[in-house]
Amino acid sequence: MKSFLFLFFLNLGSPCLWGQVEIGGTVVDQVTNSPIPFASILADDGQHGTVSNEKGEFTLSVAGMPVELLLSHISYKTSKFRIDSIQTGFVVVMEQAPVFLPEVSVDGNAAYKMVEKTFDRALAEKTVFHYGRAFYRQTSFMNQTPTEILEGFFDTKFNNNGVEASKITEGRFAKREIKGSLNFLNFSIFAIGAGVYQERPKPILLPLSHEGLHAYDFEILNILMEGDQEIVEISCQPHVGLRKPAFEGKIFVDRNREQIMKLSGIVRLGSQGFDLTRDRKPIPYHDAILSLEVVFTNPSADRYQLSHIKADLQLLYNIGSEPYTAKITSLYTLFNYATALNDVHFKKIRIKTNDLKTIQSAPYNPEFWKDNPIVKRTPLEDDIVRSFESDGAFGNYIDH
Repeated sequence: MKSFLFLFFLNLGSPCLWGQVEIGGTVVDQVTNSPIPFASILADDGQHGTVSNEKGEFTLSVAGMPVELLLSHISYKTSKFRIDSIQTGFVVVMEQAPVFLPEVSVDGNAAYKMVEKTFDRALAEKTVFHYGRAFYRQTSFMNQTPTEILEGFFDTKFNNNGVEASKITEGRFAKREIKGSLNFLNFSIFAIGAGVYQERPKPILLPLSHEGLHAYDFEILNILMEGDQEIVEISCQPHVGLRKPAFEGKIFVDRNREQIMKLSGIVRLGSQGFDLTRDRKPIPYHDAILSLEVVFTNPSADRYQLSHIKADLQLLYNIGSEPYTAKITSLYTLFNYATALNDVHFKKIRIKTNDLKTIQSAPYNPEFWKDNPIVKRTPLEDDIVRSFESDGAFGNYIDH
């Protein structure tokens, strides 16, 4: 059985996995003590970084002690935390950034002008590239039961729009054959291929685009003050009656640098945006919703770098008269930054990229994955991984 999700989307375009020591902790809110998910954590060497999970937990490998961690999050003040000895389980507190609603918000054109300037600046600097190493995890569920898990380590070339190109260095894939389940084997273009702006028209509309500038209502919601930064939170609502699926949500812009720092929202695909097939036959689906988050971090005043891309898709589909629910979750995280990598072997992501073939092109070494600190995420994800491992499901999977 072969089934593929053919997607039409946005910006189609041997790792050193850990240092000598492993540290880990939890990031929490100073006032509420609640966990802060998806905070960016960067070691003071400027190379080793990670992202906290949904419970605020993180694990990071560094070259040695002592180390100073730089923590950043759109809604919080950037903070530093020094560690003098190897330890795990420590708590890092972050303070919420002050929020203001300045007079500029009453200008109906202020938000539009800011988005326009940010888009123009993005196009002007699109050829400025950075390099790093990333970990990607994609998990598929059918009626809440995990059916697939795909993981890979990638050398990555990225710019101010996200991932430009990548090269897999390690990978693994596992699947459980369950009645009604499908294979989502080119979903990576939603995550690895997702961007924050569009230079040319695409089947799914983004606000930072020539078309989007005239198809959205923009509104300044808040301004978050972080040192000399003014992070402007802008609501992006597509006009009623658009004939293509469109992003709706928020963007966060560094006003002084005219740099987008975060895009977060959804695309209501409904029953369009991709072709869902099984055994080369179309499968009807409906109520498809894509959730997308792309985040950049600024470890220094003169550069921004990609932190992570999170893309989730949920939909309802039918096989015959039997209804099913599918959910695909994915997270692409930069954990190591490099001044340069050889990009001759990098490949851009294409619409018809087959993720399984990509995984199969990389070596599979069980010892590489065993107790790998970068692979650790949430307890739920760890349980899913262990369940596949106990079944012996990982390896050179061959789809029949």
